[in-house]
Amino acid sequence: MEWQLYFQEYPFGQFRQDYLLGTLIQLVYNAVRSQDSAPIKLEEILYPPVVSEDDRVASDIAYLDAMVAAGKVIDIRDRRKK
Repeated sequence: MEWQLYFQEYPFGQFRQDYLLGTLIQLVYNAVRSQDSAPIKLEEILYPPVVSEDDRVASDIAYLDAMVAAGKVIDIRDRRKK
C-alpha cells in the first residue's frame, strides 16, 4: 500500500496535528512563563489528567451558581414542575 509507505515517511492525521499543536503550545507557554513557575511538559498538554464525573458535575454546578450570583443567567431550579 503506497499510502502506508508515505505515512511512515511523512506522518499525517489527527494525532500528528495534536502533536504539532501541543509542541507549539508548549513552546509559547514556556517562553512567557514566569521564572518561578515550572516548565510545562508535552505530555501534560497531550494527556491531561482525567477528572471524575462527580468532580465534573460539582464544577458545573459551582459555575452555574456563580453565573446566577453575577446576574448573568436566570436560576430556573425553583421553577421546575413538581
